[in-house]
Amino acid sequence: MFCESAIVPESGEDALNPWRDTLLGVTHRISINNELMWRGVLQQVCRRLIEEGCRGKAKVAGVKLELNNEWTEWMRSNIETLWGEQVIVADAVLTSIKDGVEF
Repeated sequence: MFCESAIVPESGEDALNPWRDTLLGVTHRISINNELMWRGVLQQVCRRLIEEGCRGKAKVAGVKLELNNEWTEWMRSNIETLWGEQVIVADAVLTSIKDGVEF
C-alpha cells in the first residue's frame, strides 16, 4: 500500500520538511495519507495485543501450580489481571481510532 501510493520527492529535504514542520508545531499533521497509514498500523498493533492478551490470560489460568498456596494464587491473579488490562487498553485505543479521536 505505502509503496504504491508514495510520491518520492526529488530532494531528501523536501521529504523531511513536512515531518519537521509537524515536530516544530508549524502544522498539525504530516499529511492525511500519513495519518491514515499510522492509524492503520496502530489498529494492527492493538489487534495483536488483544489476541496476545487473551492467549496469555488463558495460558496463565491453565497452568498447574507446583505450590498451590495463597501467595501463588495471588500471583496468578495478578498476572491474569495484567493480561486483561492489556486487552482493555488495546480495545479502548481501537475504539478511539474508530471514533476519530485525535492523538
